[in-house]
Amino acid sequence: MNCWEWRSKITATVSAQGQYRFSFTSPTEPSESYTLSGDQTFDHAPIYTGWTHRELRCEGGPLPTAENPKTDWVLRGTQIEQDGSVNVCRNRTTLTGSLVQLEPMIVTSSKPDIYPDQEWWLYFWTTDLSTGLWSANRNLLQGSWIYPDLENDPYSVAGRAIIDGFIAAGQIYVYADFYPSDPPPQYFPPTNAIALSWYKNGVTGTKNISTPTTTETKDLSLAITFALP
Repeated sequence: MNCWEWRSKITATVSAQGQYRFSFTSPTEPSESYTLSGDQTFDHAPIYTGWTHRELRCEGGPLPTAENPKTDWVLRGTQIEQDGSVNVCRNRTTLTGSLVQLEPMIVTSSKPDIYPDQEWWLYFWTTDLSTGLWSANRNLLQGSWIYPDLENDPYSVAGRAIIDGFIAAGQIYVYADFYPSDPPPQYFPPTNAIALSWYKNGVTGTKNISTPTTTETKDLSLAITFALP
């Protein structure tokens, strides 16, 4: 079977609703107390729909043009080598694409003259299970981390069973956080990140951190839908 015979374009809507709250209360100088807050729906541009035969068969992504220099897009499936030992079913629910966040969260300060407003993006921390290396990704589409619910086929059923087992056992594999700049890869997720049971529709997460003088709360909820056209 050739790779393009099972590769398909799909429609997608992915968004994440984030909320950030921070407060500092000075025990000696009340005038030094301040708050930071932000609310943002992180979403992407319209999905690319002008697929050509060449793009679906060979390129695996939209070809840049003057009219379409860069567009968010998704495909179902990935290019595979025909080496005689490839099981095409293993990648049925793998997704590729580029769902770039359109706008950052604006974190506003109650003392903007001292703590200026900032632009924070949403980062998803995932790990390479073969190396244990954690890295942060700002793309709203996390590829093979997507919950495999595109169709009711044996691969999807098996994939869901494995992930549901991880979730039931409390084995968290995805974290999220808001940063003013790209964090470096680490061998563990940041301790103040938001734990998500998986990258799937309807998942929510909260992280609360408190000290005698500070309170920080981070909330995130995901809305992910896919459909074959």
